[in-house]
Amino acid sequence: MAAPFDGTSRMEVDEGPYELHGLPTVPELEQRWSITFPTDPGPVDDALADRILTAGQSHYAHYFGDIDSLDPTSTAAHARTLMNERGNCTGCSSPMPLRKFNSSDRLHFHSASRIFRQAEPGDDYPAVLCRKCTGRMATSGHTNFIDYMLAKNPSCPLCGAHRTAQCSPGMPVHPFDHLPWLAGTGCVVGPDTPEWTCRACNHSWGQMFPPDHPQQD
Repeated sequence: MAAPFDGTSRMEVDEGPYELHGLPTVPELEQRWSITFPTDPGPVDDALADRILTAGQSHYAHYFGDIDSLDPTSTAAHARTLMNERGNCTGCSSPMPLRKFNSSDRLHFHSASRIFRQAEPGDDYPAVLCRKCTGRMATSGHTNFIDYMLAKNPSCPLCGAHRTAQCSPGMPVHPFDHLPWLAGTGCVVGPDTPEWTCRACNHSWGQMFPPDHPQQD
């Protein structure tokens, strides 16, 4: 049995996958975007169609590792978290046992009441965790997932804060923007590329590729 901790709950199956994301009503879109949906059947003007598509897509596009704005503990929010992680544990990236008959007992969800924006104190991140990471987070004493992930890394040698992100090479950088425990460095790396960066004071240190690393050959 996995160690319990604040902010987790067992997975429940939602039988309506098409309901995983609440849709806005037509009046809401009309008011927000100052458009009027056609009521008569027939072709829609191209310009109006573009505005309608933009309005609809804007409602969904905000989700990129985001939380359910209405109920972050709902099964819909849990399902989106699991899909966002592509079936892997948010804490260690190991594949989750989704094909086992007791999968629901092996998945634990951390519900975030405040989504990560700028790695500010109090920001959190929704997560699906394997049993090992559930126990590790419980043992660490952290109830905030971002704090837990940052504290796993070395403390900053300059300010001493336990808010260290690991540098990660690659392009484009923006997929890492929503993961405060990773810091994108771009595609150009070399001997001076740091391994760690502090989210508290922005100090960077270490070497991603030491002189004896095969990458330097």
